[in-house]
Amino acid sequence: MKNLIYLLPGLLVVLSITQGCKKLDDNSPQNIQTIQGKRTLKINQPDSISLDGIVNPSSVKWSVTPTGFNTESTVNGIAIFVFSKSGAYTIKGTAEGGKTLAATVTVSDSVYVPQYTTYPFTGDQILLTPYLHEDKQADTAYIYFTATTVNSYCNSSRLDISSYVDVNNNFTMGFLDIVEPDVCTTGEGPVSVNVNYTQNPARALENGTYPLSVTLNGMTYTGNIVVTSASISFDWNYTSGVTISPKQISR
Repeated sequence: MKNLIYLLPGLLVVLSITQGCKKLDDNSPQNIQTIQGKRTLKINQPDSISLDGIVNPSSVKWSVTPTGFNTESTVNGIAIFVFSKSGAYTIKGTAEGGKTLAATVTVSDSVYVPQYTTYPFTGDQILLTPYLHEDKQADTAYIYFTATTVNSYCNSSRLDISSYVDVNNNFTMGFLDIVEPDVCTTGEGPVSVNVNYTQNPARALENGTYPLSVTLNGMTYTGNIVVTSASISFDWNYTSGVTISPKQISR
């Protein structure tokens, strides 16, 4: 998994670059020389700002002038600024010991548009957690799964899948791609998606044994869903690739 800088949800940020800044104080023992981050932004484009050489990034105190047109968040000691109005802003960071550095950021009139890249599931595995949805008022019931990756991705990534249940109650699921922001804004971890097997027309889930097949990375995993009036169990013998847990849920 590539290294990413994590910023505000739903936004992207260009990788940090080191540029010069104004040195205001020098009474910190730490070897701080620059503020890292972009100096030219668009409206709503996040900027990741950090003090170069800082020992404890989370201890830095940040301020922006003029105020009222920015939001700030801190992820892993990196300050994330987003500006809602064009103009010139001064960002100051004060480290432990009192050393303060400043940099000017210019925000243009253009509006930032995030970019995404599609990746395969190569090397990943999937955990399926089963559930039963029941709507007694409408006399319907259907199975759904939460599909979760084993590998970590940006938390705002999207899993592209295909899934359906046919008229013969054959359940299929296919994992196609991961759609991930070019620079992550929300942190990293396993990513999940709900896979709903609603039936058309909607009806109560009948007792029986239904085939289930799941395709991941070119391999198809097969088993059965066994439905009784008391429970739903999964005849699924895989311990890697695509796994199901728990193997039984109550009705």
